[in-house]
Amino acid sequence: MRYVWNMMSGSNEEEFEFDFLYHIPSKISFEKEAMASGSRMIQAPNVAKDPIGYIRYVNRFIGGEAYRYSIVHCHVPNTAFCVLRAAANAGIKTRIIHSHLATSSEHLVRRIRNYPLIKYGKRFATHNFACSEEAGRYLFGRKPFRVFRNGIDVDKFRYDEEAARILKGQVLTNPSAFPVIGCVGRLAKQKNYPFMLKVFQELLKTENHAELIIAGSGPEEEKIMRLVMQMGLQQKVHILGIREDVNKLYSVMDVLAMPSLCEGLPVAAVEAQAAGLRCVFSCDVPAEADIANVSSFVDRSAPLSEWSCALMDSALKGRNPDGEKSVADAGYSLKSSSALLLDFYRSVA
Repeated sequence: MRYVWNMMSGSNEEEFEFDFLYHIPSKISFEKEAMASGSRMIQAPNVAKDPIGYIRYVNRFIGGEAYRYSIVHCHVPNTAFCVLRAAANAGIKTRIIHSHLATSSEHLVRRIRNYPLIKYGKRFATHNFACSEEAGRYLFGRKPFRVFRNGIDVDKFRYDEEAARILKGQVLTNPSAFPVIGCVGRLAKQKNYPFMLKVFQELLKTENHAELIIAGSGPEEEKIMRLVMQMGLQQKVHILGIREDVNKLYSVMDVLAMPSLCEGLPVAAVEAQAAGLRCVFSCDVPAEADIANVSSFVDRSAPLSEWSCALMDSALKGRNPDGEKSVADAGYSLKSSSALLLDFYRSVA
């Protein structure tokens, strides 16, 4: 949904109308802004907990509201069997399936469940999109697809020294902490936060002034907070929840860590590099994520000390002064990426 909101904010409000259909109950940081601009936020039953209720709701909603829509853009491929099928039955001509990950789930059982759902759902798509080459190859194989990059407002993420000074006093135990490791993303299994806590604990063996900040919320939030307590890291690890000022939080960090189990092309990686941060990714993050060519990749099976050293090395190198330009030149600016998507919308509307 964040991707759609970013693209929407790059459009002429009078030209396009965006509605958001979602099923996972969670706080949406841009909800008020979206509704103020005329969008509707429609929450369906949680498909994982009530699949029959979800299917009935989507069929009823899209069937009854089809006259409002020229395009249905599905960003959750394992729900396309319902969403795009309902759109096809309602006569909506343009139906897009969009791959944002290089796997359907971090859970084996769910991947097995999702395989036939996705295979069936793809039959109802008229267009195949992906956020990266790897995400596209995963979902579409040899079939053609178009890559639409996860664009951001590059200027918004520029390093801000004054914001860093203020926020360090608010979110850190020690405003002079170094290095400050940052993680941004949902607190879900995919992001591998329990492993990140182990890596951070290893880092503290040699860098006792280090602190870790995690911006986000999600289904594993309570689990992560319990782990922090059990590991005695309450003064060192700061779980900040959903923040409206994530763009400024990057100025607090010295390095972004992303030990994910799977990714497509994470928006947080784009944002962090625009802020000049060096990143340490797991090898399960696509190589395309290293937009500015200053990041490191470490296998999740590598010793914790290897992760710790990679984080410290990146932090010691300091910020990349060309990060903002690198991200924009690579086509990840909101202006260029939203222009491509909106041009497509115009061509089919």
